Amino acid sequence: MQNLSKSAGFCQEICLSSNKTTFAIKDKICRCLKDRPRENETSPTLCNAFCYKPEDRGEKPYFEECGGKEFYSVYISATKDEGKPMVDGVYCVAIQCSEKTNTFLFDRYCSSSKHPVCKLTDRILNASDWSQSMNICKSEPLSSYLTGEVFLDDINKTCKMIGKELPEGSWVGVANEVYTGIDRGKLKIIKTRYKKYTYVDVC
Repeated sequence: MQNLSKSAGFCQEICLSSNKTTFAIKDKICRCLKDRPRENETSPTLCNAFCYKPEDRGEKPYFEECGGKEFYSVYISATKDEGKPMVDGVYCVAIQCSEKTNTFLFDRYCSSSKHPVCKLTDRILNASDWSQSMNICKSEPLSSYLTGEVFLDDINKTCKMIGKELPEGSWVGVANEVYTGIDRGKLKIIKTRYKKYTYVDVC
């Protein structure tokens, strides 16, 4: 456990240096986890502490929650193998699953209008950009996040896990940001968001 300035990227940098791909944040507390927690999940609304003050954030980060009063936001980094199909720069990931083709779609600025694939919602929701799609999932009666059940190195396994047709491409809870490290300059980080739905410890 370490105290640090509130940042998902900073916590990720610390944990990756110890070969830990799962990390949890509560305010300025960073915990590197051995495994993906699968118990004690709670509503995303309880992870209401943001990593940045609005005036300090600049370009809006896609992973901006740093837990809550009593809860941690849990993130999982993609492995190097999982990162191979990715492209450089800032982008978000969508998925297309149909009889004709299964494929990942990489949206450079996360601004395309697509339907969200929420962890706890089966119905088709309004199409929007990636950030708004995350908010749509949170506002559902069964509050959750965009699904993180994604295997970036295996599109067919991912479509099978999601278990429904997504012929037009739909947002999932994976995005890539560029984090400016304290002593390493710009560091590309690939982050899969598993916060309060399946793989979170608390929040």
